[in-house]
Amino acid sequence: MFAHLLPRFLLLSCTLTALFACPAPLHADVKLPAIFGDHMVLQQDSKIPVWGMADPGEAVTVKLGDKAAKTKAGPDGKWRVDLKPIAHSATPFTLTVKGKNTLKFEDVLVGDVWICSGQSNMGFSLWHVNNAQEEINNAKYPAIRMFVVDAQFRPVPQENCSGHWIVCQPDQVGVQGFSAVGYFFARELHRKLHFPIGMINSSVGATDAELWISLAGIKQLTQFQTDVQKAEAYANEFTAKLPEYGATMADYDQQLADFNKAQQAQEDAWHAKIDAEDPGMKESWMKSGALSEEKTFTLPDDYSHPSLGSYLGTVWCHKEVKIPDAWIGKPLELHLGVIDEADETYVNGQKVGFTWYGMPDFSMVRRIYAVPASLVKGNTVSVIVRMVNRFGELGFFGPENEMCLVCKETGGASVALSGAWAYKLGAAWTKTDLPKSIPSPKEPWTTRVAGSLYNGMIHPLVPYAIKGAIWYQGENNHARPIPYRELLPGLIASWRNAWGEGDFPFYIVQIANCGKAAVVEKKSMAELREAQAITAQNGKNTGLAVILDGVPEGHPTHKEVVGKRLALQAFAKTYGQNLVFDGPTYQEMKIEGNRVHLSFRSAKGLQTRKTPNTAALPEGEALGFAIAGEDKVFHAAQARMEGESVVVWSDKVPNPVTVRYAWADNPIANLYNGEGLPMGPFRTDQWSSEEIGVAKE
Repeated sequence: MFAHLLPRFLLLSCTLTALFACPAPLHADVKLPAIFGDHMVLQQDSKIPVWGMADPGEAVTVKLGDKAAKTKAGPDGKWRVDLKPIAHSATPFTLTVKGKNTLKFEDVLVGDVWICSGQSNMGFSLWHVNNAQEEINNAKYPAIRMFVVDAQFRPVPQENCSGHWIVCQPDQVGVQGFSAVGYFFARELHRKLHFPIGMINSSVGATDAELWISLAGIKQLTQFQTDVQKAEAYANEFTAKLPEYGATMADYDQQLADFNKAQQAQEDAWHAKIDAEDPGMKESWMKSGALSEEKTFTLPDDYSHPSLGSYLGTVWCHKEVKIPDAWIGKPLELHLGVIDEADETYVNGQKVGFTWYGMPDFSMVRRIYAVPASLVKGNTVSVIVRMVNRFGELGFFGPENEMCLVCKETGGASVALSGAWAYKLGAAWTKTDLPKSIPSPKEPWTTRVAGSLYNGMIHPLVPYAIKGAIWYQGENNHARPIPYRELLPGLIASWRNAWGEGDFPFYIVQIANCGKAAVVEKKSMAELREAQAITAQNGKNTGLAVILDGVPEGHPTHKEVVGKRLALQAFAKTYGQNLVFDGPTYQEMKIEGNRVHLSFRSAKGLQTRKTPNTAALPEGEALGFAIAGEDKVFHAAQARMEGESVVVWSDKVPNPVTVRYAWADNPIANLYNGEGLPMGPFRTDQWSSEEIGVAKE
């Protein structure tokens, strides 16, 4: 499992080499950035910027429906037009751009366009969410589209990126880059608003927020001047040495070719080794009948409870099915769905296909193999799959309706392959038996300085018209929560300044719970969550989705909940709907003796709920509170709900002065309002983590 999230090596074409070697390339034909493509969604009720490159002085005409505009490319070859606003439409348009050549972009819809950005939890694929098979099966929303921006760190702002638009339908949404959070957010909007939704996924795992802010933006932040100096120095050095990059890139390309050759040789040697050691290969288990009396399991499997767990090695699986007599002697298609990770597949003893390490999305691609008519000699078909696993959980992961044999010559009828399969373990190994990683050459232009992801993945999108943005990032900054209070608002401002379209909506996902459960901790992710909450509370057109109630892990799988809570923010604040969009939020504290009375807004129907960290409680009791006196030592507190308020106390704190709630990496907390929205972490003090204590209780 998660094989597709392992580092992959960027294979660069000579086009990129030429880009760095030639500061002033010839344009000739009219060209547009990659964000313009078939299946794109354009922003409704707003001017629609369209821009690109052409020969200096070249006349360019742009047409979309009954909207058209003309311009001429400037001396630098750049041109731009702004088409007049168009109302939302699920009826496809063609965008035509004509200069010396003509470009046509088909199946263009008009609706609302949102950017989804951040780190790995935003990039997290639909294949790994709760009920993944069912979700992908039901992802039949062709009016939802997603543009996936390929990752690139750049020292200076780029005019273009690489990427492509994906239509939301079951056979496409499982690819790497189709954000689960973006999908669930878009689905909520589309279901309620009934117009097309475009999502632009510009996210990269394990990245700091500093990388996503523009250099101009971070210059305004007092706590990040060292980052500014590093970024400026690198950009200046890069610009000065740009003429030299031809030779540097040529050297890099040779190193990369050598690296790829060595990696492939190692992969081939490992493949040959496991073939030699696998008893299934030695004894020809691919032949019909070889696995008929072995153990059985049910396929497709489930990522959360795979039948074979984290077994590393080969597994031979066998399924025998009857086909109609009319299929005999006809070519068939074998559909197996997703297999994690690699496979070699046989029909009636002959290999019909394989998906191996190094192939694009090898652990997520749906297997569809052609079965020659010469193999279909009777009405019994034997399917044997040799699965290979070296990273984590292993199995067939469907979806169920895509595990079948199909005969297109008889109208596309199918025979199901889901259900009981026989299996037998082949060669097993440990992680130490796997190919060792080879250091890849260092890219001469790439470094993770401030602004480098903004330069490579946000700047190329400007000025594509958008409705707003959703943001899921913070795990990488959790050890620096105080600077984040300045950084996140600065990032939002830098994006808004770049687009120049005012304070567009920006909705934030508060980072999730992870680690060991606790009531209160001296230093925790709660401080970063607080920085996110402050930004949401104080910013204009901002909001926060609290998600502290999932299973505690680095990549929580309840992404549907995340998308829905983000959508609530948008429905209320962007689309003007009258609904509850926040959980209970701290408002005021009053101290009476050894009791602290807390009041909240958005607390109608205040209640406790069972969470992964908590069990059912006696009526009225709440968890998650800690209380401290003037000694600044926090004790786990008792708490009782009184209407929309909570009373907190501890017999060990006779004179309380402050309260904290959910102040831990993985807090034991369970308060919700009547709409099922959780209370986020808060504190009534501003003591630093260095000056407080936590009682051992």
